[in-house]
Amino acid sequence: IDTFQISGISGKVKLVISDLHCRILLTQEIICDEVISLKGIPRGIYVAQLTTPDGIERRKLEKR
Repeated sequence: IDTFQISGISGKVKLVISDLHCRILLTQEIICDEVISLKGIPRGIYVAQLTTPDGIERRKLEKR
């Protein structure tokens, strides 16, 4: 799957996807339920960081 969505956010937030070596692969401003493309990013485990007005949240992201 080359796309995903993030729900439960309000307004625009900054999304940064990086690999486990902290190399940034994608930086994008997104809104709730926007479709985010991972096309061109190889399979693996990544870190998705969301910067919101309330702070920074990081989640593991796995592309299969």
